[in-house]
Amino acid sequence: MKKTLLILLICLWITMLAAAAEPALVLDDSEAQNQPVPYNLYPAPEGGYVGDVMPFVDGDELQLYYLYDTDHNGQGYHPIYRFSTDDLRSYRDDGLMLDYGTFDAPDLALGTGSVLKDRQRQYHMFYTGHNDAMGTLGQGRECVMHAVSMDGDHWTKLSEDTFYAEDNFSKDDFRDPFVFWNEEDNSYWLLIAGRENELGGVIAKYTSEDLTIWTYAGVLYAPQAQYMLECPDLFKMGDRYYLFYSWDCVTYYAMSDSINGPFVAPEDNVLDGTGFVYYAAKTAEFKGKRYLCGWIGRAIQGKDVGIYRWPGQRDHVRRRDTG
Repeated sequence: MKKTLLILLICLWITMLAAAAEPALVLDDSEAQNQPVPYNLYPAPEGGYVGDVMPFVDGDELQLYYLYDTDHNGQGYHPIYRFSTDDLRSYRDDGLMLDYGTFDAPDLALGTGSVLKDRQRQYHMFYTGHNDAMGTLGQGRECVMHAVSMDGDHWTKLSEDTFYAEDNFSKDDFRDPFVFWNEEDNSYWLLIAGRENELGGVIAKYTSEDLTIWTYAGVLYAPQAQYMLECPDLFKMGDRYYLFYSWDCVTYYAMSDSINGPFVAPEDNVLDGTGFVYYAAKTAEFKGKRYLCGWIGRAIQGKDVGIYRWPGQRDHVRRRDTG
């Protein structure tokens, strides 16, 4: 028995020596080069979260302005930051673009807006000013505000261009201006989410020749279904015009054969997601494709199920062909 055990131990020892003598596993060249590629489909800021996204195409870059949120907001909150990309795989963090104002300013907190370049190549940012104290003073909590830039990176606020809702609208729910040049109308249009006294949540229209003086031009869309139609966005794809808006954790759309309407919602007009899984989506046409840019809600429990909260940890992009 002892002799048999000794032979077994010797065999095991020889096997272990042989295994130790085997060369280490070496990857061939193709496997050795299979390393992670530095890209990020869903960029997120350091120490913060991506709120409502405001996409803007400048040359060969898609710029994603967004509301910057943290877990430690003070009296002032939601400054506007920006990511830039030329391939939707790698992103440059451009940092702060527009800061919130002082305690007695209409923009103690910033809300969603839009960016455009005028015919003289000057940059314009229209955004929401929000200050709860202003409501108690009778001026309304929310307003449209204007900032300009010569290079797209350094912005100056034009406080004299600030304006509030019409008398037949709630002055506390007047936000998310979307501004663009309308070739058909030969003027600038400003679409805004408002709450009309009789119609409820609507998208109202303003027009301007100089991006400074705005004239109220009525209600563009009033489905009488949602409390508000947040983050409106209007564009033409093919032969139709599409009007996007968001409320109650969902992004919706309506369609029309004319930019002036009437806009009609199809039977299933939900774009993507519910429960803050995908929200406040706005679009931009970039290199022949139209991209829908919004944010993914932040899971309270760190799981894909359960309750999500505002805002998202990263912005999310979906693509549709424009041809």
